[in-house]
Amino acid sequence: MTSITIQIPDDIARGLEGLANSENKSVEQLAADQLTNLVSRLG
Repeated sequence: MTSITIQIPDDIARGLEGLANSENKSVEQLAADQLTNLVSRLG
């Protein structure tokens, strides 16, 4: 698996943490899932 580092503002990171917690996922898993969905819609 390839590793990517994305730098985002602190307020967005806190929002992502809240969303991930509400879905019982890690921030990394939430981001990967959402990016997968985006790529599949664009492809």
